[in-house]
Amino acid sequence: MYSFREKTFNEIKSKGFSFATFIYLDVKICQSSKIGENVFIFEYNIIQPFTKIGNNTILWSGNHIGHHTEIGENCFISSHVVISGSCKLGNNIFIGVNATLHDCIELKDNVLVGAGSIMSKDTNTGDVFIPPSTKVFPKKSNQLRF
Repeated sequence: MYSFREKTFNEIKSKGFSFATFIYLDVKICQSSKIGENVFIFEYNIIQPFTKIGNNTILWSGNHIGHHTEIGENCFISSHVVISGSCKLGNNIFIGVNATLHDCIELKDNVLVGAGSIMSKDTNTGDVFIPPSTKVFPKKSNQLRF
């Protein structure tokens, strides 16, 4: 899934280059957390104690990363994702906007979690999770009272 991103990172790294890590100023991050290289953590993230975030990973805005959680390499966590405590995410994971992971969940490598998903069980490598779409209400908006 993220093979191009991973391949590019490894290729540049093999040539002796180093990478910057960017953590937005207002991010709440505990000193016990470990952050890899080429990691970008955007505004309003909360990263609880004893977390590990692997190389080449992006956390977009407004996420909650629970205590003792491990996020692998080459991952992309969209906005407003809640990852509860003691979760383990493999490499090359994509998590869509407003997804939620219950405590102690393990996502294997190459998993895609769609926007709005609620994860309560471990996954297998390469699994894709897409929640059902919202149904159209049988009345039009001008037929409703506000």
